[in-house]
Amino acid sequence: MERKHSVDISIVIPTYNEAENIEELLTGIKNSLESAGIVSYEVIVVDDSSSDGTAEIARNVVERLKIPGRIIVRSGHRGLTSAIMRGFAESRGKYIVVMDADLQHPPETIPGLFEKASNEDLDVVIASRYIKGGGIEGAPIHRRFISRVAALIARILIPQARGIKDPLSGFFLIRRSVIEGVGIEAVEKHGRSFKILLEILVKGKYRRVAEHPYVFKPRKRGKSKLGVRESLEFVKQVMELSEYRLPKFMTVGLSGVVVNMSVLYILVSMLGVPVIISSPVAIELATINNFILNDRWTFKRFRLTGKWYERLLKYHAAVGLGNLVNYAVVLALHGIVGVMISNIVGIALGFVTNYLVSSEFVWEVARHKDRGY
Repeated sequence: MERKHSVDISIVIPTYNEAENIEELLTGIKNSLESAGIVSYEVIVVDDSSSDGTAEIARNVVERLKIPGRIIVRSGHRGLTSAIMRGFAESRGKYIVVMDADLQHPPETIPGLFEKASNEDLDVVIASRYIKGGGIEGAPIHRRFISRVAALIARILIPQARGIKDPLSGFFLIRRSVIEGVGIEAVEKHGRSFKILLEILVKGKYRRVAEHPYVFKPRKRGKSKLGVRESLEFVKQVMELSEYRLPKFMTVGLSGVVVNMSVLYILVSMLGVPVIISSPVAIELATINNFILNDRWTFKRFRLTGKWYERLLKYHAAVGLGNLVNYAVVLALHGIVGVMISNIVGIALGFVTNYLVSSEFVWEVARHKDRGY
């Protein structure tokens, strides 16, 4: 049952050590909204016990400027997504805006998000860097490239992100009904996820999504919290959310190619092992690599019955034909085109057969189609 709304917009801002930015941000939000005639709003700052006094500064600004809002301080628990979820739970608005506190998300964009959602009856409006009118200021080329590649990966592997230019945006507006009922609970299951918008796009209840342009600003003060850990969280999140097994199978297959080619090169070129022996060894190690990754990732949801070693035996039987083709091609062509090229040809010829047989024989995907998967 949808909660009764007491304000039009709730603005959720997760913070951690943003003392240098929070006053300017809160002032900008008040000025932008009230200049646009939006007076029914609230600001919810969720602070993860910042050591620089972020919460105290925010509380003073809210009281001094008479900004409708609350400052929530969490102790012993940190994390961007869980902080946003706490803001969702505390919010009272018909629409909820999520934005960062580092001033890279300009407050003057909020009225545009709200007006677009209201005028076009939209459930999700994403502040987008990659549509006409949007952009990124001050970011080095390599950061822009990484951002584009990450967005492309999300669109390829997550069907719900197709057609969205900026599915990794941290600045967006949603109608409350998108996350009520199943929304918050579903997102909470993966509370450590780096990009909560992806979770909402996959698990939320919505009909219409649109993007609204904005320019991502360079950070004025403080340090970026994006690092290796966050990047790994993103990779893990995309893996968990992806519903397409074939791209996953292909990714695993590529890792197997690396294992196969590396082992074959070491045995043949460095140790001088004959091809007739080195090729099956390389194929076997790649097969074990692929089984482990497919079992833990590609077909994880389909492991309802059987022990892992039973699936391993089934997998060997399933890929046996493809592996035999690989081996035969290597033996037939290595004297003509070389060991490595002949191995690549053999791997390619065995791929389709391996996928079809594995999905239906080892993890019995077809049997699960009537079980709500």
